[in-house]
Amino acid sequence: MKSIWIGIDDTDSRQGGCTTYVAYQLIKKLFENGFNIIGYPRLIRLNPNIPWKTRGNGAIVIQIREDKQTDNKIGDENLFSSETRKSMDLKDIVEGIVEDYAMFNGENTNPGYVVLEEQPPYDFYLKAVREVISIEEIEEQLESTSGFWRGYGNKRGLIGAFSAIAWRPMEDKTFELIAYREKNRWGTKRFVDERSVIEMDKKCITTFDNYDYINNYVAITPHSPCPVLYGIRGENPDELI
Repeated sequence: MKSIWIGIDDTDSRQGGCTTYVAYQLIKKLFENGFNIIGYPRLIRLNPNIPWKTRGNGAIVIQIREDKQTDNKIGDENLFSSETRKSMDLKDIVEGIVEDYAMFNGENTNPGYVVLEEQPPYDFYLKAVREVISIEEIEEQLESTSGFWRGYGNKRGLIGAFSAIAWRPMEDKTFELIAYREKNRWGTKRFVDERSVIEMDKKCITTFDNYDYINNYVAITPHSPCPVLYGIRGENPDELI
């Protein structure tokens, strides 16, 4: 089966939510329904100077196909596996996850998702990370593609969702290992042991931005009431695991 690209943007807010947590929930639902992930999920950073961004202005992209072969492995171990296969329509899956986990009460949260059979030209990513793209321009492009999409609120999330699919790993990329909290812990104070972070920082040499030694600051923990406990970034996915 031909691969399919899914882009989602603008689902979080300053009061909570998390773009990557939406990806995590979407991956679980996709795999339960017979879809396999091609490569790693992608977190694509867009223009950091957009004034109406929620937090980091990053969109998620997942490449999938519906068959029995699983590509996503570390060594001999599948990253995603499920013994139970359901059968849901792809549009229902994506729309259901967005509507379940997007922070619709956020003042600047206007989610959008895009599902395409082909990647848009790379220029759309470059423009989205360097300039400002109008919703009208993206909607015009979407009308000429084969796929489906939906924008909520003012539909601004369609811009990031579409443009992020256009990204190619042409020059540089990094990896991130994220641990999420149980839902009853969202909004509570995090405890990540400072000594263990320093030990990890010194041992795992391909990771970076773990600890600020000048200000004695743990850099892997966010400060919003979001689902993330910590996120470790690095150059080598094997060392991250």
